Amino acid sequence: MTLKAAVDYAIKHQPKIQQSLLDEQITASTIKSKLADWYPQVNFNYNLQHNFFIAVNMIGGNTIKLGVDNTSSGQFTVSQTVFNKDVLLARRTKADVLLQTTQATSSN
Repeated sequence: MTLKAAVDYAIKHQPKIQQSLLDEQITASTIKSKLADWYPQVNFNYNLQHNFFIAVNMIGGNTIKLGVDNTSSGQFTVSQTVFNKDVLLARRTKADVLLQTTQATSSN
């Protein structure tokens, strides 16, 4: 085993460095999730209702159901954020925060 191989092994398996690399990934994912608020949001809701028993009433000697067996409805919405100060701050500070986490890993 050479000195370089021993140092590389020690650096690769150092818990503090492993934690720093994980912190870099977490920071990058957090920034991406904050910036995702700028993207259009698409939502779809669907409601299905089945009535097991339907009220029945006698009107003029005839039996009439007062309702239906199944009811359904759907809703489709699209929205997009025009301005959000938190997203603007995340976009402006993205490079600085990523640089800080990279420097913390190098320092460790």
